[in-house]
Amino acid sequence: MPATKRDHSRVDDDPLRDDPLRIVAAVLAGADDKSSLSPELGAAITSHESEVHLSPARANVVRGFEVAPHARVLVIPPTGMAVARHLAERCASVDVIAADEPEAEVARLWLEDLPGARVDVGPWRSAVASPRYDVVVWVETGGLPDRETFAREIADLAALLTPDGSLVFAADNPLGVRRLSGGADERTGRPFDAPEGFPFDEDLHLWERSTVEEAMRGAGLTAQPFAVLSDLLRVTAVATPDLFRERPQLAFELYQPGPPGPVDAIDRRALWRRLVATGVAMDFSDALLVVGHAGAGSAHWPEDLLAAYFTAWRKVSLMTRVDFRRRGSELVVDRRLLAHPAIDRLEVSPSFIWQGGEERYVEGERLSDVMWDAKDPLAPLAQWLELAHRTPAELLDVLPWNVKLTDDGPVSFDQEWIELTRDHAARLRYGIATAVITRAAARRDRRVDPAEDARTVWETAQEWAQRLGVTLSHEDLERFVADEAALRPLVNLLPEDTAAQTRALLEQPMSALMRERADMELDRLRQRVRVLEENERARMLAERPLWRRALGRLAHALGLRRTQAPRPTQS
Repeated sequence: MPATKRDHSRVDDDPLRDDPLRIVAAVLAGADDKSSLSPELGAAITSHESEVHLSPARANVVRGFEVAPHARVLVIPPTGMAVARHLAERCASVDVIAADEPEAEVARLWLEDLPGARVDVGPWRSAVASPRYDVVVWVETGGLPDRETFAREIADLAALLTPDGSLVFAADNPLGVRRLSGGADERTGRPFDAPEGFPFDEDLHLWERSTVEEAMRGAGLTAQPFAVLSDLLRVTAVATPDLFRERPQLAFELYQPGPPGPVDAIDRRALWRRLVATGVAMDFSDALLVVGHAGAGSAHWPEDLLAAYFTAWRKVSLMTRVDFRRRGSELVVDRRLLAHPAIDRLEVSPSFIWQGGEERYVEGERLSDVMWDAKDPLAPLAQWLELAHRTPAELLDVLPWNVKLTDDGPVSFDQEWIELTRDHAARLRYGIATAVITRAAARRDRRVDPAEDARTVWETAQEWAQRLGVTLSHEDLERFVADEAALRPLVNLLPEDTAAQTRALLEQPMSALMRERADMELDRLRQRVRVLEENERARMLAERPLWRRALGRLAHALGLRRTQAPRPTQS
């Protein structure tokens, strides 16, 4: 049944204009193009809140799967309507069960032009329209029920599948690297809540991959695990277990650490590398994805596909999907635009060109990773300089993070951008300056040379360049800022003052950059102490008898104070 059209003229007059769902509804009500890769909706993304609801990146969690056009699909709940829209454009029938009426309103607006889409409000057991579905999708970005209830819900959903149907389940991983390192939990705002089992929210749960697989098997399904190498709000990579076994270096490279958390007790990048090296990283990805198959089942995921990587931070028209596929003994990298998968070249501006297609995966360690750990960063940078001198200047991506050190010397890879007006001098200033910034990030917790510490980022780049036989002047700094200000707005999804940010970064002293990072770590430790104190107070309050809590509130209301001996606290 087609989705029902509704009158949303009241949205603009609603007093809750700052409610994200209301704002998204207003955007959708006035949109002419509501497709899952709509440039019009992409242009409406101006903040993190609007990105959460409108970005097509949320559908990346299911983009790697090949669902048959005739499939009947059930989506519950529609956390991230982009998942439902993506599937509804490709399948004969999609039923969406919303958690509440505001969410259903957004779903109807986004799906109203698709005749095979139907929207209803939960609970899903009473709202489903078909007794059998080829695919059931449950992408959960909130909390999960207790273990027994979760197992029952998986079993009930499995009962809705056709004999060869599949249940796709995705959720945040309580043991993900971001949460283990101290990243704030999206549900509570506190670090370490998920790994500790939400000790102050007894009705809130997240389950690790083994629990999900056990529930799938208990429902009579064959469980097929995947790793999501980012959070579910901006999915950047989905990987198979074979990736970690066959190409561990690539599994390390594809991980996106994400923004810093309130504590960050450990370097996420270093932790992920260690987990990959020891063969247990699948259990510690930031989000998990498990597909349960009924009967023989349909894998949906191509056998030769080890991982799918997505550039989720770009403008919608420039978002790409990069597939890493086996081909004989080699690994092939296939880069395509999500919105235009058939083309290999796109003119973004008269002088700025995107290019895609296939290339062979280059074995070796990225130069930027080597520089991160090297005692002397100029030695690997000199290898980059030799490659830069013999590579056409218009290839924009011949930079330390797009160069690998191989047995045959430095080799560039992933040459995605061409800038026809860029000259060799621009490449040198960009490569050396970004190498300095990368090095500063690597040394945030190490002692630096006092002389190096006093120079600005750009002065350090000048000193490195001089030692490499290259001259960088103040005019080069101005050109660097101008280049960034011209190119970044053509690519990036969210607006920003690129020129001001770039200039501020290059002109600040290395000491300020180091201290800024050190102060950030200190602030996070202070916040961790405050969190521990708040948790301890909450525990002590919870242990007090009800009559004492009531008496305490009454005394506080009357302005009375009771004197008592201090209670011991745990360190």
